[in-house]
Amino acid sequence: MTITPLKKFFVIFSAWALMLGSTVLLMPATRVAAADCDANAVIYCGVTDESSLINKYRQNQGGNLHAIYAHFGMPDESFLTGMTIGRVTKAGEVFVGDELVATNAATAGRQDMKGSTKIPGIQAYKRRPSVSFRSQSLPALVRMVDGKFHAAVIMSCGNPVSATPVYKPAPSPMPVPRPEPKPKHPSLSIQKDVRLKGTSTWQQEVSAQPGDELEYLIRIKNTGDTPLTNLIIRDILPSDVSFSGNKLRGSFFMQGNSLSDLTGSGARLDTLSIGSSLELIFTVQVGNAVDACDTPLINIATVASEEVRETSDNALARVCAEEEPSVEPVVVKPVKRPPVESSPSLPSTGVVGVAGAFSIVSVMGVITHKLKEFYKYLLR
Repeated sequence: MTITPLKKFFVIFSAWALMLGSTVLLMPATRVAAADCDANAVIYCGVTDESSLINKYRQNQGGNLHAIYAHFGMPDESFLTGMTIGRVTKAGEVFVGDELVATNAATAGRQDMKGSTKIPGIQAYKRRPSVSFRSQSLPALVRMVDGKFHAAVIMSCGNPVSATPVYKPAPSPMPVPRPEPKPKHPSLSIQKDVRLKGTSTWQQEVSAQPGDELEYLIRIKNTGDTPLTNLIIRDILPSDVSFSGNKLRGSFFMQGNSLSDLTGSGARLDTLSIGSSLELIFTVQVGNAVDACDTPLINIATVASEEVRETSDNALARVCAEEEPSVEPVVVKPVKRPPVESSPSLPSTGVVGVAGAFSIVSVMGVITHKLKEFYKYLLR
C-alpha cells in the first residue's frame, strides 16, 4: 500500500496529538483557581503551605525574593517556620482564627500600582491591601512569636505582609491564696518582790524594823505571740520610805532610765521581743518612826504598752518596832529587928547595934542583886 504525503502527515499529526494528550492527562491536578499566576505575584502562583513556601523561597524567584522578604522582617528561611493559617483583610487587619493579631498591614508586589511605594534598592513595591486586594480578605500564613504577630505571607501570591501587632493585655494572674493571718495575742506579766538588803531571797512580803533598808525587784516578761512596743513602767513608793542611793539597777538595756523616771513619767523601753524579759532593782530605807506592823507598807509597780493595757503587782513590808523590855520594880521588905537591951555600962550613943547593922547589910545585898539582874537583862 502506497502512503501518500497527506496520509504520512496525518499519521504524524495523530501520533503527536496522542502524545500531547497523554502528557496532559498525566499532569497532577492542582488547585490554581485561587492562585495569582501573574507578574505582580512575588512568588508566581503562590504557596499552599509552609513546606511549599520554604521550597519556593530557596529558589529565590526573580533573584530578589530574599531581599523582598528581608524588607518585611523575614531575613532567612528560619523566619518561615512555625506558620499558622490566618487571613489578611482589605482593611489591613490580620486574623488568626477569630482573633485579631495585627492591624495597619502593608504588603508587596512586583508591579507598580497607584498608591504603591518603591522599595529602595529592590525591584518591588510596598502598598496597603486596599490598593491591590480584589476581595475583602485573603488566606495567609501567619508567623506568631510568643503569642505576638511577627510577619505573614499571602498564600495566593507569596506576597509578604508586615503589620502592627495587637498587644493583648496579659491575663491577670490568678490570685495566690494566702493563709489568713492569725490574730495576735499580745500579753505580758509583771512581778514585784522585796527582800531585806543583805539577804538573797526575793519574797512577796518581808518583815522589817524602822530604819531598815529594803530592795525591790520588778520583773516584766513578754508572754504573748507578738513584740510589745512603747513600754512604760512606773513604781509607786509608800510615803514612809525613801530611796537609798540614786541608782536604778537591772537589765542593761534599761540603763538609760533613772529612779526619777521610774516614779515619775515612767521608765521606758521601745520594744520587748517575744519571750524576752527585763528587771529593775532599787533600794529604799524605811523611816525611823514607821509603825506598819498591822497594816504593811505596799509598794506598787505598773506596766503598759501599745498592745497591752496597764497591769500591776505589789510587794509588802511589815515594819514592827521592837518593844522595850519591862523592868520589875524592886520591893524592899522591912527587916524586923529584935529589941536591944540597954547596957548599964554602955551609954546610949545613937549608934545602931550589931543586929541593926546586919539588917542594913542584908537589905543592901538584895538591892545589889536586883540591880545586877537588871543590868544583865539590858545586855541581852
